[in-house]
Amino acid sequence: MKILLIGLELFKERGDGLNRYVSDCNKYLPKMDARIDYMVSGTKEDSVEGKVRIRAFAKSDEPLLKRWYAAFKCYRKLIVEEQIDIVVSHFCLYSFPLIPFIKLPYVVHFHGPWTDESYFGKSLPVFAHVKRFIEKASYKKASALIVLSSSFRDILHERYDIALERIHVIPGGTDIQRFDIASTKAQARDKLGLPKDRPVIFCIRRLTERMGIEHLIAAMKDVHKHHPDAVLYIAGKGHLENTLRQQIKAAGLSESVKLLGFVEDDLLPYYYRAATLSVVPTQGLEGFGLIIVESMAAGTPVMGTPVGGIPDILQPLSQNCLFKDTSSQSIAEGLGKALSDPMFLPDAEMCLQYTKDNFDWNIISQKLLSVYEAQRAAFGK
Repeated sequence: MKILLIGLELFKERGDGLNRYVSDCNKYLPKMDARIDYMVSGTKEDSVEGKVRIRAFAKSDEPLLKRWYAAFKCYRKLIVEEQIDIVVSHFCLYSFPLIPFIKLPYVVHFHGPWTDESYFGKSLPVFAHVKRFIEKASYKKASALIVLSSSFRDILHERYDIALERIHVIPGGTDIQRFDIASTKAQARDKLGLPKDRPVIFCIRRLTERMGIEHLIAAMKDVHKHHPDAVLYIAGKGHLENTLRQQIKAAGLSESVKLLGFVEDDLLPYYYRAATLSVVPTQGLEGFGLIIVESMAAGTPVMGTPVGGIPDILQPLSQNCLFKDTSSQSIAEGLGKALSDPMFLPDAEMCLQYTKDNFDWNIISQKLLSVYEAQRAAFGK
C-alpha cells in the first residue's frame, strides 16, 4: 500500500506528542509493507528514510497562505507522479487546502480538538472560530477517523457530529525495546546525577496551562510535609517556565522541585527508569498520554488525573493509578499514598507486561493498517 501522509513537522525538529506519534507510524508501518510519502513543513529539503520519502513543502515560519499553496503544489505533484492508494492526515491545517482535490480514500487521525486548545492558551476568539471551520471541513471529508481514546471518540461524535461507525479507537503505541533499558534504577540515577536515597517523582510535559504543572507543584507543598525527602523533577519547556519558578520559590520547594528544561530524547528512558513513579497531572484535552506507556515500558508506574484518555490506559491496570480528580488536593493525596505504601501501585514487571500486551507498536501499526486497507477496499463502492 502506498500512503500519502500529511503531518506537521519532523519529530527531530519539533519534539511534541503529535510528531512523535507520526514518527513512530513512519517507523512501523513500513514493516507491514506500507510505503509512505510524508508531506511535512519545517524541514529544508526532501529526503529518504527507508520506505519513507520525506516531502518538504514549506518552512514552518512562512506565511500560512504560502504554506497552503506549497502544500497544494506538493500534493498535486505526488498524485500525478506516484501511485498513491490512500491519503492520511495527522494535521488538518495542512490537509485543509487539499480537500476539494482529494479523490482517493481519505482517513484523518484526530489527535484532539484543535479549537479547544486555544481556550487553554493565549489565542484570540477569532482564531478559535477559524480553527473550528478548518477542523469541521477536514473531518466531514474523511471516510474514517482514528482516535486515541474513547474520550476523543465521544468528542468527535458529540461536538463535530461524526457518526460513530466512522470512528475507530486505536490507542497510541510505544517502542518497548527503547524504554526497557538494561540499566537498573540505581544505575540510571548515577547516569543522571539524581539522588539514590530519595523518592523521585518524574513528570515530562509542555509547560502550558492544560498540563497541570501548577497543580502538581501545589500538591508537592502538601506532599513535602509528610515526605520531606521526596523530590519532583519536571522536564519540558513552555511559556509558564518563569511563573513556575516563582511558584516553586514562593512555596519554599527549591530543594524538592526541580525544572529540568528540555530533556534529550536519548536520556528520556533513563529518567523513567530512575523514577519511583511518574505523574501526569493534565487538566484537560488529553487524548492518550504517550508518556504513560513510555514510563510503564521502562517499568515505572504512573499516576494520572481522570482526564481524557488517561483512564483508558490506567484503569484496566489499577484504579490506584488514577487521582480522584484534577485538584492539587487529590494529586497530593494520591502521591502520599504511593510514597507511603510500596504495594499501592503496580510493580515494574506488571507495568512492562501490561504495556507489551496492549501498546506495542508492532500491534498498533497492524490495527492502523487494517483501517487503511478497509477504506481502500470500500472506496468507490
